[in-house]
Amino acid sequence: MRRRLAPGLALLAALATSTAWAPATQAQGTQAQGTQAQGTQAQGGAAPLTAQQERMKSCNSEAGAKSLAGDARQGFMRDCLAGRTAAAPAQPALTAQQERMKSCNAEAAGRKLGGDARQRFMSSCLSGSTATGATGAAAPATRN
Repeated sequence: MRRRLAPGLALLAALATSTAWAPATQAQGTQAQGTQAQGTQAQGGAAPLTAQQERMKSCNSEAGAKSLAGDARQGFMRDCLAGRTAAAPAQPALTAQQERMKSCNAEAAGRKLGGDARQRFMSSCLSGSTATGATGAAAPATRN
């Protein structure tokens, strides 16, 4: 099933494929230069792409290769055009503490712990004292 691109993203894609596009910060003051560039292309072939156009083309093809769509693509394009994609991946890796929290939480859910027993287990598991936790209880805790 194909999803429609957001209007802003469709415009962004159209601009990425245009070779006569000027960067947005210079677009208002350089309309005459844009017209001259179009005339040059018609007379002498394709003009070289500007740095912004190269970045736009590169980011657009990378987003296509990753099969990004919707908000994910929009966020990726924003970060890529700002030059932040090489240092910051789309989904940052979990820290050691987050990994520990994830595994302890999964283990507590597997043991069907609840209430105080779960709290004691999580505290013990996150501190790394034992793999089984402080309680060792396999039955779910009940509250009255």
